[in-house]
Amino acid sequence: MSNFSNSKSGRIYCAVQSSLNTAATLAGSNCCRHTRAKLTPSVPRTPRRDKTGTLSHTPGIGGFRGAQVSVEMDLAANGTLGVKPDCDPFLQSIFGQAPTVNTGTSVVYNLADISQGTLAYVPITVAHYREPTTVQQQIAWGTIITDAEWNFNGDGSEVIAGVKFGGSAVYVPDSLSFSGLDAGGQGGLGSFPAEPTTPVTNGTVAAAFRGSLIADSNSVATIKRGTLSFRRPAGPQYAFGTEYIVGWGLGLRDITLRFDLYDDDSSMMTDLLAHGIEDTVFSATLAIGNVSGNIWTFALTGLQLTPPSLDDGSTDRWVASFGNMMATVPAIANYNELTLTIT
Repeated sequence: MSNFSNSKSGRIYCAVQSSLNTAATLAGSNCCRHTRAKLTPSVPRTPRRDKTGTLSHTPGIGGFRGAQVSVEMDLAANGTLGVKPDCDPFLQSIFGQAPTVNTGTSVVYNLADISQGTLAYVPITVAHYREPTTVQQQIAWGTIITDAEWNFNGDGSEVIAGVKFGGSAVYVPDSLSFSGLDAGGQGGLGSFPAEPTTPVTNGTVAAAFRGSLIADSNSVATIKRGTLSFRRPAGPQYAFGTEYIVGWGLGLRDITLRFDLYDDDSSMMTDLLAHGIEDTVFSATLAIGNVSGNIWTFALTGLQLTPPSLDDGSTDRWVASFGNMMATVPAIANYNELTLTIT
């Protein structure tokens, strides 16, 4: 009789790689709690294009390989000031470099464009293990995170803050087909590794409704819901001689903040409305969570507003929806439109 895997089973492990084509060695300390994970390999098939004399296709060949990675988790820092969170590899990958660790004080993530003369991307390994061990286990190696999204307040329906990460990988081998995979897809692994023993995770979750937003020195106290999105495209690069990715080409960052406010006649709303018809450039500081060791503070620069749309779909109050405000930099040599500080 076949064994089935319960959908509630599953643990992920993540670690920074030393090079793009070599998967990281994972330990129990690399475990990271999550709510949803999808590691999807891509092996596209291309049928032959020449004529057969009929309208039917004939078999073709496999094309360039790759993979997609999507991981969602509750927002949790380490809990100890100045210690990196379990999800640090995901954050390193999208920011482009390791954080600055201030022992006993904070962990600070800054953006990077160039690192040691090359484009700044941090490849990571993400492994997904499920029960029973006889079902397919997966390891996404050469992963680059291209998307992150933090939601706050959640219209009163979300109690726990969350974050979503998305990206691409060189490949995702699995435990059942690993032995038949060529060396190019194995990521430097001699065999498919078993799940590390003694998994350890750290920290408690941040409340989605605890925190603050300061926009152009205004304390925005009437937030219905909001989202901070970070997208940094990465195009796969292939070279003659292999079907696997040999590098990534990075695109422009899109860092956007949006929020819905309960509409009112406050000076804060008047100031924001004025910005919507002017070219005012301002900064914002978003803090999610209010417990020491698990406060996520995002500093954004160069925001500009467009006039909000008004929505009467709520059961009691009008809502002013301020659409995506893109973070920018004041000078062409800067890349400080976003900083994340965990305290």
